[in-house]
Amino acid sequence: MGFAQSCVNRLTPNDPLELPVKSIEREANRVKILVQGLLAFSRTSKVEIEQCDINQMIDKALALVEVNAKMNSVELVREFDRDIPQAVVNSYQMQEVIINLCNNAIDAMPKGGALTLRTARVRFDGKDGVEIQVRDTGTGIPPEVKARIFEPFFTTKEVGRGTGLGLSISHEIIEKHGGTLSLESKPGRGTTFTIRIPSSRDGG
Repeated sequence: MGFAQSCVNRLTPNDPLELPVKSIEREANRVKILVQGLLAFSRTSKVEIEQCDINQMIDKALALVEVNAKMNSVELVREFDRDIPQAVVNSYQMQEVIINLCNNAIDAMPKGGALTLRTARVRFDGKDGVEIQVRDTGTGIPPEVKARIFEPFFTTKEVGRGTGLGLSISHEIIEKHGGTLSLESKPGRGTTFTIRIPSSRDGG
């Protein structure tokens, strides 16, 4: 990653090497995220958390998804509730979840489409919280796949394109935050992943 970033800094505008070198940088970063995710998945220690503006956190995550979305003719739509409370979370891990869900959604729209990120105030399990929805207009998920979607190493992607860890790690991260991760999907009618997390450390 360091060598790729060094090359990127030396490139001139419209350099033919820009795309391949930036691709190397991007893929190296994805490997870094995967390794960090594996550590997060195996770690039993307490999650380091801080007060976080959820809308800003999602915006930062989407900045890392935008190029992939444009290359695949996917429109990013933001439907943010500006009055939602802040939440006490590990912002890096939450960004990791959003990026993973968004990249999966883009993969599910091979002919393009719309990817909507929505936030809202919510109350669940007797707690005040924040809801985040990641909704796509893609191919949808059949019932037999839905039943196994959060299993470690389960993937429907071709060899070399998926590890089968992304959703299981995301599920683990949300649970460690005292929240829930669920999905609704019908084949041919898109998929919606819904995250709910408490807005305070004690969930009150």
